[in-house]
Amino acid sequence: VTYTATFSASKSKVGYEIVGSLPTTNLFEGRIVFLTTDDKLYRYTGSAWTAAVSGADITAGTLQTAAFASSIEPVTIVSSVPGTKSTNSIFNTSDGKLYRWNGSSYVATVASTDISGTIADSQIAAVAAAKVTGQLSDSQLAAIAAAKLTGQIVGTQITDGAISTAKIAAGAITSNEIAANTITAADIAAGTITATELSAGSVTTAKIAAGAVTANEIAAATITGAKIAANTITASNIAADTISFGSSFDSFLYFACLYRKRWHYY
Repeated sequence: VTYTATFSASKSKVGYEIVGSLPTTNLFEGRIVFLTTDDKLYRYTGSAWTAAVSGADITAGTLQTAAFASSIEPVTIVSSVPGTKSTNSIFNTSDGKLYRWNGSSYVATVASTDISGTIADSQIAAVAAAKVTGQLSDSQLAAIAAAKLTGQIVGTQITDGAISTAKIAAGAITSNEIAANTITAADIAAGTITATELSAGSVTTAKIAAGAVTANEIAAATITGAKIAANTITASNIAADTISFGSSFDSFLYFACLYRKRWHYY
C-alpha cells in the first residue's frame, strides 16, 4: 500500500537570540534574548520583557560583597569587633551596636555636634566628671539633674566666669567653702555687718580707728567715773556754766573766790 501525503518542516530555535532591541513580533512565553545595548539577558513572561531576578530565586549565602555596586555595600554582621576593615559598617551581635570604620578602627561613638534635640534626664546615665573632656557650649547643654553627675567637677572643667550668682543656691556657700583671708573689706557691702554678726567681745581696741568713736556712738549715761582716767578732764573739757552748786554755802565760796584774791575758811 502506498501512502502519499504533504507536510512542511520549520526551524526550531534553541538557546537565546542576540538582538539590538527587544523584539515586538513572534513573542511567546519563555523567549530569551540578549540585548547588546545594555548587555542584559531578557526573558518574555507572556506579557512583557524583563531582566529582573526575584530575590526568592537567589540562594542564601551566595551573594558576596563584590556583587554590590561600588556605591553601595552591605552591613557586615560580626560577633566581635575586628581590627581590620571588612565593610564600612558592621553590626556587633555581642553588644548590639552598629560600628563604622573611621579610617583606622571601628567606632560606635557619636560626636556631640551630630546630636540634635534635647536629651532627657532619664536617657543620661550617671556621668563621672573624669569622663567629661573638652568644653560643652550652652547650646549643647540642656538641664542636667544633679543626680546624673557622679564624682567631682574640678576647676579645669569649668570655664572662667561661667558660674553666675544665679547658679548658686542661697546658703550654699558656707565658711568651709571660703579660703582663709580671701574676703577683704572691698568685698563687704556697706552697712551689711551689724551687731548680730559680731561675736560678743570680738571687737578689740586695736580694731577701732582713732577718733572713730564719737558722742553719737556712746549711749547716754554709759560712761561712769571708773571709766575716766585720773586728771584727764581739764577746764578745756568742761563747757562754760555746766557745773552747778547744790548749797548756798558752796555758792558763797564760789562768789567769794571771784571777788577776793584771798579768803580764809575757818
